[in-house]
Amino acid sequence: MVKTAALQVKKTATTIAKAATEKSAARVTVLDVTGLVGYTDFVVICQAQSDRQCRAIADHVLETMKAAGQKPFVTEGYDAGQWILVDYSDVIVHVFLPEVRDFYDLDGLWVDAPRVTGWEEKPPEKQAGKPRGKPVAKLAPKKPRAKPLTRKGAA
Repeated sequence: MVKTAALQVKKTATTIAKAATEKSAARVTVLDVTGLVGYTDFVVICQAQSDRQCRAIADHVLETMKAAGQKPFVTEGYDAGQWILVDYSDVIVHVFLPEVRDFYDLDGLWVDAPRVTGWEEKPPEKQAGKPRGKPVAKLAPKKPRAKPLTRKGAA
């Protein structure tokens, strides 16, 4: 039973990481801090290039988790958009601007925590010779328009 719950929490963390990447989050890291701290099991850290993107990433995580039936206990830093924290109790999400992430260095703080890998989706390989998407219908060439008739001698 405990193992099943742990796997579910790990799945929640990876779902959050995937949601962040869907909004072009960079340097997404999932840390397993189980046994290292008493207040959470996983930490998801990612960064955005602007405050607007920080909010978009946080919004998408919130929407994704709401669709999965989970609400956060608290969300902090949304208005400033430089460091947004979303707390799901077992998983804590940090969305940073690059300079803020470098300053607080949570990756360095949790250097001993195992990194969760394998959740990243591989982009589909391009298949040579096969067109991507739906085929486009070819249109018949346009016929030239007829010149308007004019009467001779009319001015």
